[in-house]
Parts: sequence; structure tokens; C-alpha cells
Amino acid sequence: MEKTPPPPVGHYRRIQLARWIINEGSGTMNRMKFDETGALVDFGMEILPLVRDGRPFMTSGCPGRDGNVACNRPYGNERPSGPIRNFPFQPEPGDVEEIEAPAGIVGAARIT
Repeated sequence: MEKTPPPPVGHYRRIQLARWIINEGSGTMNRMKFDETGALVDFGMEILPLVRDGRPFMTSGCPGRDGNVACNRPYGNERPSGPIRNFPFQPEPGDVEEIEAPAGIVGAARIT
């Protein structure tokens, strides 16, 4: 896969958010909508609070003793030149702005 380009960051962000929604039990794939190409276009719920929280975009798969994210290995699937795809820390407001724009979420409660 070394010669395969990474997916566009906006697509990646939508998948991160969908994974978070499903894993947290906040929604299901059946409530989500996809276009004719299979691209996720609506989560079936209000997503802006989740996006602004930032946790859906953090690294996952290695919980600490308290159950929170303990991964601190950035660049697991991205280049150091950015953009960060999996935050090894709680995203700050400036980071969240960078998350919103490519995902098409700015100023909206849903992706439509």
C-alpha cells in the first residue's frame, strides 16, 4: 500500500466520526445515508457537538487504565508534514476548525 495515496482528509474525517458514533452507541449505520458512490453524506443525527468535542478524531485502540485514549504515537498513518489524521491528544479549538473544514461540517449540524 506504500504507493496507494491516502484517502482525502474529508473522507477520512467522516469515517472517523461514523466509527465514533457507532462504537459509542449513539447511532447506527442504518440511520446514516450514502450517495450513489457509497460516500457517507448524512449521519442521521446532529453531529456538530461531537465534532466540536474533538474526541472522535483522536487515536483509538489503546485505552488507558481510566478507559480514555492512551495512544501517544502520532503519524501512525500520516506524514509528519500533516495534516494530523489521528490526534494523540484532545484537539484544541484551532484543531477542531481544521477538522471541520475538510469534512464539510462548518456551520452545519449534519453533512448533507
